[in-house]
Amino acid sequence: MDAKLITFPSFGDKSNGLLTFTESCNEIPFDIKRVFWINYTPENTLRGKHAHKLTDLVLVANVGSVEVTVTSKTNLTQTYILNEPNIGLYIPKNHWHTMTFSANSSLLVFASEIYNETDYVRNFDEFLQ
Repeated sequence: MDAKLITFPSFGDKSNGLLTFTESCNEIPFDIKRVFWINYTPENTLRGKHAHKLTDLVLVANVGSVEVTVTSKTNLTQTYILNEPNIGLYIPKNHWHTMTFSANSSLLVFASEIYNETDYVRNFDEFLQ
């Protein structure tokens, strides 16, 4: 499966507050084993720059915007702009990804596996092999 956008259910509106949620992994295509968030990243900072051997991810820019570029093993690249808190991006394992942050943005990440450094591929040429 390739990367794809996911729409989470929401109630309310931007004028009075928006509640966005997921339950029992209805929208997320895996069991969640880890949740983390990235904050206070200076504007235009490039992060990520890796792929996972085993871990699937869903990324949500719950504040601000984050540009995410995803590259498959066949070197097919697609860029997504995450700027709505009810839209997530599913990134399957074996996909290289980078993220560029807007000012004061916050990125929420759901992961299918617990942290394990050996799961990471941090060299792009190695990833393509």
